[in-house]
Order: sequence, then structure tokens, then C-alpha cells
Amino acid sequence: MSADSQNVSSLPVPVADGVLGRLAVGALLVLAACMLVTFVFATLMVTGTAQTDTSAAAEQIDRLFPYIMVAGALSGVLAGVCSFALAVRQRGRGQAGWTVMLVAAGVSAIAAASTMILGTITAAGVMQLPVAGETGMNRLGEGSAIALLIACAFWAMRCWQGQRTRVVRGDFNDAEAKIAACLKQVTGGKLLGHLRGVLLSAGLVGLAISVPVDFFAIGRADAGAGGLAGAMVLSASGVVLFCLLQCVLLTAAMSLLIGMFRIGLIGDQASAMVGLASGVFAFLFSQCGLNLSFGDQIRVLGLTVLVMTVLMVYGLFFGVAVSRYVLELCRESRRPRDFADLIRISIIAGATFPLLAVLQWARRRVRANLAVIAVGCAVLAIIIALMIKGMFPSVYDFMDKIQFFLVIMTVLMAVLVGHVVNPAEKRWPKARLVALVLLTTGCLAVVINSDTTMASVRPKVFQYTPMGKYSLNVIEWLVAPNEPMTHIDTGWKPPLLKGLSIGPKREIISVLKKKKPLTILIIWDAARPDRMSLHGYRRSRPPLLATTPNLDKYKSEFLRFTNAFSQATATSCSMRHLFTGRYSSRWMLKTEGISPFWTNELIRAGYHSFFMNIIGSDYNGLSLEAFYRDMPESARSRLELLDCTLCPKENLKKGQKHGRKATPELLRKLAGKPKFIECNRQNEQKSVHDLLAFLETQTDTHGSGVFAYIHMDATHTPWSRFAEVEDFGDSKQNRYDQTMRYSDMIVGELIEGLKKLSMWDDTILIVTADHGTGLNDHEKYGGFHPWFEQIHIPLVVKIPGVPGREIDTMVGLFDLGPTLMDVFFPDTLDRYEGRSLWPVILDEQKWPKRVMFGLNAFANCYYLIAADGFHYIRQRTDRYEQLYNWRLDRAETSDLMGVDFDAVRLNRTRMNWFLNVHGKGRGYTNPYHWCKPPE
Repeated sequence: MSADSQNVSSLPVPVADGVLGRLAVGALLVLAACMLVTFVFATLMVTGTAQTDTSAAAEQIDRLFPYIMVAGALSGVLAGVCSFALAVRQRGRGQAGWTVMLVAAGVSAIAAASTMILGTITAAGVMQLPVAGETGMNRLGEGSAIALLIACAFWAMRCWQGQRTRVVRGDFNDAEAKIAACLKQVTGGKLLGHLRGVLLSAGLVGLAISVPVDFFAIGRADAGAGGLAGAMVLSASGVVLFCLLQCVLLTAAMSLLIGMFRIGLIGDQASAMVGLASGVFAFLFSQCGLNLSFGDQIRVLGLTVLVMTVLMVYGLFFGVAVSRYVLELCRESRRPRDFADLIRISIIAGATFPLLAVLQWARRRVRANLAVIAVGCAVLAIIIALMIKGMFPSVYDFMDKIQFFLVIMTVLMAVLVGHVVNPAEKRWPKARLVALVLLTTGCLAVVINSDTTMASVRPKVFQYTPMGKYSLNVIEWLVAPNEPMTHIDTGWKPPLLKGLSIGPKREIISVLKKKKPLTILIIWDAARPDRMSLHGYRRSRPPLLATTPNLDKYKSEFLRFTNAFSQATATSCSMRHLFTGRYSSRWMLKTEGISPFWTNELIRAGYHSFFMNIIGSDYNGLSLEAFYRDMPESARSRLELLDCTLCPKENLKKGQKHGRKATPELLRKLAGKPKFIECNRQNEQKSVHDLLAFLETQTDTHGSGVFAYIHMDATHTPWSRFAEVEDFGDSKQNRYDQTMRYSDMIVGELIEGLKKLSMWDDTILIVTADHGTGLNDHEKYGGFHPWFEQIHIPLVVKIPGVPGREIDTMVGLFDLGPTLMDVFFPDTLDRYEGRSLWPVILDEQKWPKRVMFGLNAFANCYYLIAADGFHYIRQRTDRYEQLYNWRLDRAETSDLMGVDFDAVRLNRTRMNWFLNVHGKGRGYTNPYHWCKPPE
């Protein structure tokens, strides 16, 4: 036997080989999948982000949750046992270093599964699991994630070591030596030649992906000929520059690695070093992208540790895939490859690494061919699609940000194209380099001057082309770091609405104060008044049915405000405005320092029962805790928290107090004592039935002292069909009309129930919405930009003793609280920024020309709506303004920014006042929906 043969036979067998090694790796993969599903899903469920009654995928995961926990627990134990067995084997071979690592890997695998093991033993459901962002046992959960990272790091190191062993054995025909020699031979001239081709290809691909998208998206938005051309130039410039930026970063990363080889900082472990460097780059690049688009959400939800761990694991798997492909390339090549191949392999590995991990585990040889790339991309697409489907509609808010990552993937493929069409430096003459310089210079000039010379087309780009929007944000941050739109104090003040008195009809208010009538507030989430037959809407397509027949039936009893507006474009922020009566904090997850809810004042006035249909949380709506968080201790100490008798206790949210069942006997015992009765249902019809069942216990007082809040979300996306009402058709607009009719049917059932209980005549009933919604008015369904259709809401009010009529005075959602407070505590109205509607309701006094303000709850964007007809929007991050006349142009198709300069100056002055007064000391100037408030 030769010396070489003896050396080869004496090499240790890679611990990832053999039955035990394959079992350990397979168990780790299963454990990782179970951990990700467990912790992410538990966190999303507990925070209310994903709900089983709105997502079929979430419901399926919830059903499989116990089995996932058992699988994770068993996989962790199996991985640990296999690692310990391998450690014993390696110790027998004298491999002390690997023995220690295997023991550490085994302990890490068991620790990673410990939470699921405990959950399996105690049969804990999703609501009892420790989740991200919580204290106590959650430290074990975060520790488990870190332990999983350690285990995966061991696996990656073992794979690299195994490849090194195979190279020494000759399995790869001395491939590592070829790679090392190749890296040391790369010269600066070669780098420049390849970079030139890469950049030019990236620029061309950037144009190819941006121009069609802009043409169809902006063109359909009726930008006009000149507007379309300008928007295409601006968006395409941003995308091209962003493409070039990514290519430069990737090239720089590879150049750094090559430089380290050339000066001898790295030994001959070439494939492992290439993989490690690629993995680090993938981790950093993904981390930067996630922070740019989702950093606030991740931090507020407490998912930082988990996301970092997932990205690190991704980097490790990606690095292993890169090193494997490098070895395969050199094994099949008769000549050393160059810098271009390293970049191309990195891109291929990024598309196929999930498939590669499975095939490596199965000991199948993987080749970097077109079929492998296609299958890998398909696997990634399926994973992303399942994630989006599972979390819909929760991720609806971030769909435009998700598209941002499509740009990144497309640009990385552009780099690959650059090397496919650039096999040799000589094929790219210097004229191409000149063209590249001219293209880059022109794009930079467009972007730098876009906020001034192309201001008219910026709204189109930032509203309709997410790829252009995020590309521009990145590039402008680098090349034109301007401050957001500033505002100066000009001395303007809004018309004074305080001190408006009520004349001889004040006795109506006195009667209400004495009776403390049953008050029911109904929110139709995302409802539009122009789709209500109550306000004159008539369908133009079959079935030719009224959308609100029950409200139509009682039209003579309702005050119908035709010009009511919301102060925010999303539920959480809008409802904070409603229940505080103020320009509320834009920190939608803030839990302290918010103005107290006026429900506290109702308790002080003598209201004793609050029936709450809570279907949201502080994350996406209002939690029950929000109502008593700032409650005076004198009221809180007397408060009873009860569960609806018909509502199962398991529907209560994580961390929520578990109250006693609101049985008739208990309600009689607690008569007159303050109590919150929560009905945590996502079913409007059942919630109303629960309310009527509760009111049956209050017939002796006709519901006096009862306040009910019913939140209905049938009219919110996604619009579903309801068998209880007629089918209006398949289109989104038809389904929206059907949801309006369904919601109206529920209100009709409530009214009929109140009549049977003889409570209708003494009831205050309010039907309104938190915000409107887009129905393709501006080429968007749903949405959050403060177009007229997004902030115009219905407001229908029935008040005992006040005849119904139509009122066209401009009012706000945050006026409802001051209106109720004017009944009980008129001396407290100065604390509110909303105004009492009684002067208008009693038709005794006309208001001055009012100006109201609001915000886009998902962006650094503010708006004002004025009684003189102006609707002004200021987007400070994206640096554009819009101005419309909503009384003359309710479709808002004619932007007046470049037409009526006097109106522009007036409304800029108005907005400056608002941002100066309400942008200091109240946490109102934060530009993002999800940010945590400062200390």
C-alpha cells in the first residue's frame, strides 16, 4: 500500500456521512422547520396579526399545531441522540475536537426543541406558548433559536470539512487547488472587464423590468401622456441605479475575497472560504433589505432574535451550497475558472439552496444546470406563496414592500445574465463603457432633481410602482439626502369652533342626560357612503337591489351626515381618534401616554355596562385593554371584566384577563356596578345576537346606562360572500356591495330586536366607519393613501327626540366623543380637538369654514380636508404634494398643484400650522405606522 493510500485511509470519515450522520442532519432540518412554524405562527396569532377565521391556511396550521410540536420535540431528541452517538464514535478515533463539537451540537439540538417538548408534555395550545416579544419563558424560546443556529453552524462546518476530505481523497480531482490558483491569478484588469459587463447588463435588465411595469401601472392610473413619460423616466432611473448598486456590492464582496487570497490571508481551504464569504454577504444583504422594508414591524413584534437567527441559518445553508457548486464546477472543468464564475455560482446557489440541502442529505450529486435552477426557483416561489397565503390578509399592508424583494432577485439574475452574455472581455468594446457612464449619469441627474423638476409625476411613481418607489428611496438616501418636507410657523390658525352654544333646544340634551339612554356604536370597517342606497346609490348591474334596505326603512329617523371624514386611513389609528376625540397618537402600538378614552367619562356619568365586540388588538385595531388602560384607579378598582355567555373562553387573547361568564344571575348581582362584557367574536351576526341576549337582562331599565360597541368587518378586504343575502356577482365591486347588504341586514336584525325589547325609541344608534376603501378608483382596491374614497365615511345617527334629516356640514369621526360629552359634561369640551355636533344636530347654528387634518397610518403622509373644498396631501418621505377640490372633483382626477398657486400656498400654510402644533410633544411626527414610541 502506498503512502498516499495510507494517508487517505487514515482520514476521519465525515460525521455527516453514514446512517447516524444523515439521521442527525435530517432531524435538524425537521427541527428547524417546526421551530420556525411554531414561534412565528404563535407570535402572529397572539398579536392578532394572523387569525384563523380570516385565513384558511392559518386555520389549517392551527389544527396541525399539536402535531408540529410533537414532530419538533421528537426531531430535537433524535438529533441530540445521534450527535451523542457520533461523538462516542469520534472519541474512539481520537478526534477530540470533533467529539466536543458533536456533544455541543447534541445539547444544542435538545435545547432548541425544549420549548416544544414542554409544550407537548403540558399539552399547551398556541395561546399558551411563549412567543416573541414576551418575558419569562420566552427567554427559553430565544435561547432555543440561538441553539438552533449553533447546531446549524456545526452542520455547515461539518459539510465544509467533508468536502475538504473528499478533495484530499481525490474525489474532486484536486478541485480546491484549481480554485485557489484561479483566485490568485485574477488581476485588476479582469475584474474591471467583468464589472463593466455586469453593470451594463444590470442597467439593461433594470430598464426591461421597470418600463413595462410603469407603462401598465401608471398608464392605467391615467397619468396622461406627459405624466406617463416622466413617471417612466423617474421610476426606470431609480430601478437602474438600484440594480447597479447591488451589482457593485456583490462585485466588491467577491473582490475582497479574491484580495485576501492574493495576499495570503486565507489558506488553501478555498471552497469553504468562498462559501463562508458568500454566506456572510447573503446574511448582511438580506438583513439590510429586511430592515429597510420591515424593520419596524419586526422590532415591535419582538421578532428581532428570531429573524436574525433565520437569516444566519439561511446564510450558512447558502454558503454550503456555494462551496458545493464551486467544487462541482472545477471537477467538471479542464481549466481554472475566473471571477465571473464565482458570482454566477453565488446566484445559482441563492436560487437552489433549499433543493441542494435536501439532495445533499440524500447523497445525490447536484449539478448547476438549468433544470436544477428552475426547480430551485420553483421551490422558493412555492414557499413564498404559501407564506403569503398563510398570513393573508395580515400581509396585505406590506404587499408593496414584498415586491421590493422581487427587484433584488431580478437584479441578481441580471448579474447572471451579464456573465452569460459576457464570456470574454474582448466582446465588450470601450464604447459600451461610455454608454454605461452616460446611462448612469443621466439616471443620477433625473433622481437628484426629481423632487423639483419632476414633482408632478412623483405621486404616480410612489403610489403605483413599488419597485420604483423603494429603489428611489434607497438611491435618493445615498445621492440626495434631503430632509423630509419641512414646515415653518406662518401664524395661520384654524377657525375657532369652541364656545358654540346651544339655544332653546337644550332641553333635549337634559332629557338624555337624565335617562342615560342605551347607546350603540356600530363600526362598518372600510365602509363607503357612496355605496349605500341610503345616500342615493343605485346599482347599474343586476341584481338591481338596494345595498342598505334596512337603513332606508328607518331613513326618517336618522341624521345622515353626507360629508363625514375619518382622521386616519387605518383602523388602529382611526379608532384612537374616535375614542379620544383628539388628533391621537400615530404610534399605533403605543400603550402609554395616549389621551384617555371618553368611555371613562361615561362611567363617571353613570353608565355601568359596556358591551364590547373586540375583534382586533393593539396591533391591528383596539384591544379591550385599551379601554381601561388609562382608566382612573377609582373606576378601575370597581370594574368587573366579564366574558360573553355565548363566547367560548378559548377565544380570549393571550395575556387578556379571563372574566367570569356574564350569566343573568351574575348580571343581576352586579347591577349598577361598572363592568366590561367582551364578546370576542369575528362573526357580526352572532355578536349582535349576543348583545340582544344581554339586553334581555336589562329590560326593566330599557337599557339605561349601557354602552355597546360592535365592530363589523364584512366590508373590509378580502370581501367574502354571505349565503344570508343575495349573490351580487363575482367582481370585487359586486362583492363589496354584497357585504354592504349583509352588514345592513345585521343592523336590521339589531333594530328589530330592540323593537321587540321595547328599547328602540330610547336608543342612541350610531352607524359609521373607521375609514373608507379603494374600489379601483385610483387603480387600487383597499389601500391607505388618503384619497377621498379612503377618508370619506358614512355617519348615520339616531337620537331620541330628534327627527331625521340630511346634513351636509363637514364633520369628523373624532366629533362623536365630544358630542356625547356635551350631554353629560359640557364643561370638559375644551380638552377635545373634535367638536360637539349638537349645534348642527339641532340646526341652531352654522359652523365657520372648518379645516380638519389626518394622516396615512402607514406612511409619513398627512392630509387636510377643508369646508371650502380643498383636499391637500403632503407625503414627506417621498417628497410630493397633491391638491384637489373634493366638492367639484370627488373622483380626484385633476391635481391642482401646478394650476391654482394661491390655493397651494394657502393649504401649505394650513398644513404647516398642524405639523407645528401637533407635531411636537405628542409623538405625532413619527413617519412609520409600526414604530415603537420613544422613551
